[in-house]
Amino acid sequence: MNYFSLSTIKSERNDVFHLFLTTLNKCTHVDEIEGVLNSYIFSLLRGSAIKFCFNYKGKYWTSHQVRDIDATSLNFVDKRAEHKIFMDGKSIYCSHKADMLRFNIPFFGIDNLASPFKAILALPLSGFKDVQMVITVGYIHEYPELDEDFNFLKLIADTLCHKLHQLFLVESLEHQHQQMSAQNAQIKVLKEELESRIEQRTEDLNNINKELKTLFYHTSHDFRAPLTNIHGVVNLLKETQDGSQMLDLLGYIELSVKGLYRMLYKLNALSSLEIHENEEINLPNFITELKAQLEEVSKTKKVNLQLIDHIQKPLIFSRFLLSVIMENLIENSIKYSHHVANIKASLSLSNHHLTIIVEDDGEGISDQIKDHIFTMYYRGNVKSDGNGLGLYLIKKIIEYKKGSIGYENLNPGTQFKITIPYHS
Repeated sequence: MNYFSLSTIKSERNDVFHLFLTTLNKCTHVDEIEGVLNSYIFSLLRGSAIKFCFNYKGKYWTSHQVRDIDATSLNFVDKRAEHKIFMDGKSIYCSHKADMLRFNIPFFGIDNLASPFKAILALPLSGFKDVQMVITVGYIHEYPELDEDFNFLKLIADTLCHKLHQLFLVESLEHQHQQMSAQNAQIKVLKEELESRIEQRTEDLNNINKELKTLFYHTSHDFRAPLTNIHGVVNLLKETQDGSQMLDLLGYIELSVKGLYRMLYKLNALSSLEIHENEEINLPNFITELKAQLEEVSKTKKVNLQLIDHIQKPLIFSRFLLSVIMENLIENSIKYSHHVANIKASLSLSNHHLTIIVEDDGEGISDQIKDHIFTMYYRGNVKSDGNGLGLYLIKKIIEYKKGSIGYENLNPGTQFKITIPYHS
């Protein structure tokens, strides 16, 4: 039996998916996602039974909906199968009962060939620490468009993934704000006894609040531009029938999305310096991976890049923070270089300090901007396509590591030198 024709599904789904996106974007907490899914899932997917399994930092919730089926014989409480699907990181698409038994999906009562289901779709959502989510759909009727439902289920999972990215970033910023509020309360209690220390601490907190306000203000504007571009290109896509032109427009969307991801990457580093622990880094492998990551940045210019390892042994440091430092310094050298960028970067250990040196033959740093290059969202060149966070982020990492950063103009070019206390 087929509830809906293919044309009906396609005509209705777009409207419902738009409402789903609109409602989902209004969510301000992870807990609200369950209600949104329950409201729209049966309009988006044509199954007979649907279950969500969600585990976030030990907070587990599960929900299910059924229609046109007797649910009294179904088992919805077994977590083993969801955990297995999530840990394997694999999608499951079963259209025969024998396959359902082989994949062991007990939470829809698939424990014998008398099961009412004729097909099962299951999809894990991964990519986050301490987060597990599995969406499963069961069909009791013959439904010829399972491939389309499965692809649509993936689209829903991707949409949820992007929303979770946003909520986790906001949660991190809110946590920092709560910490600052708690510190302000402590300062008021100690005011009489520690007047001089309170004045200094108040000044520090004011600077932090000013930086946060600047961060929120500029981030909202920097997000708005690529989102506006994406919206405009989507409108153009609606009007065009030319396949090659569609590919070009999709390329523009991809560039805007990559820009947003780069911004989120830097904001994530800025809001989570303390969680990145030291580890053993194989520098030759690290250098190879770093070169591969920088190829995307250097596509429009010829870049001669030397990465020199003077340490010649594993380095004990945060791999993530070291990558952020190196990537941003070298990206800056590429951006402010001429048609050919000649860049030399080296890492060395001496006197219990890690030293990083990056030098180029680019434009150099003029006297007019030298006092502002480490300022949040400061762009030293009106032609710059960066977001002004790179050097500010590096400075914050160096301050967190109790190190120092300085630069000098070469003739031509610039040399940045970073020194960080090192304890093997």
